[in-house]
Amino acid sequence: MLFGAGDDLGLATHLELSYLEGDMTALECLVHFEQCQLDVPGAILTAAQLEFRVLASTIQEDWTIDGAE
Repeated sequence: MLFGAGDDLGLATHLELSYLEGDMTALECLVHFEQCQLDVPGAILTAAQLEFRVLASTIQEDWTIDGAE
């Protein structure tokens, strides 16, 4: 099945709305944009970077608590 530019715009809009409505995290949304080879909106990219930093710091804290540092 071939998709045109209009289909890409519709998919991008759907993904962005899914994030804004809380149906997926920014990281999940970023993965979908990348899998579909679509340009990632700046707001999604910024939010995904923040989510990643929070996740990474949480993992590091868990490792420190478990004595794996």
